[in-house]
Amino acid sequence: MRILLGGVLGAVVLFVWSFLYWVVLSERLLPYTHMTDEGAVMEVLRENLPETGVYWFPMPKHDPDATADEKQAAMEAYEESHQEGPLGAVIYHREGGEPMPPSALVKGFGIDFVSALLASILLCCACGRRGYAARAAFVFGLGLFAAVSVHLIAWNFMLNPMGFTLLKIGDTIVGWFLAGLVIAAVVKPRAETSG
Repeated sequence: MRILLGGVLGAVVLFVWSFLYWVVLSERLLPYTHMTDEGAVMEVLRENLPETGVYWFPMPKHDPDATADEKQAAMEAYEESHQEGPLGAVIYHREGGEPMPPSALVKGFGIDFVSALLASILLCCACGRRGYAARAAFVFGLGLFAAVSVHLIAWNFMLNPMGFTLLKIGDTIVGWFLAGLVIAAVVKPRAETSG
C-alpha cells in the first residue's frame, strides 16, 4: 500500500512541479525563438511533409538499387550539405489539434504516476532499512540519472540547443528532488512504519 501511495503522491508532486515550471515560469525561462514568417514555414511544411512523423535534415538519400558509385556520390552530397547547414529536426503532426487538450494532461499525470510508482518500487527494493535522507537521495539520484541519460544524450546526438537541454534537466532534477522528499516519507521500512 505504501508503494502505491508513494506512486500517487509522487505523481502529484511531479505534475504540480511541471505545471509551475512549464506554465508559470516558462515566460522567463524558455529559450524558444520565433520564426520571422511562421505562416510561410507552415505552408512549406504542408507542401513537403507527406505525413505525421519526425523529419531530419539533411538526410542521406537511401536507394537500395543504387550502384556503389551512386551511393558514394549520395553520401558525399549529404556530408557537404551537413557541413553547410542548416541542421534540424521537425516533429510534425499534419493533422493539427487543440493546444493543450485535457487528454494530454491525463496522460501526463499517468506517466508521472507510472514513473513515481517505479521509483517507489526501486526505493523499496534498494534501500532496505536506510533513513529518510538516504531514501530521498536515492529517488533524487534516479532523477539525476534520467536527466543525464536522456537530456544530455539528446543534446549530444540530436543537437538539442544547450539552453533547452539545461531547461529540461532543471525540470527533471528539481521535480525528482521534490518527489523524492515525498516518496521517501511514505515508502519506508516496516519498522519505521509501525513505530
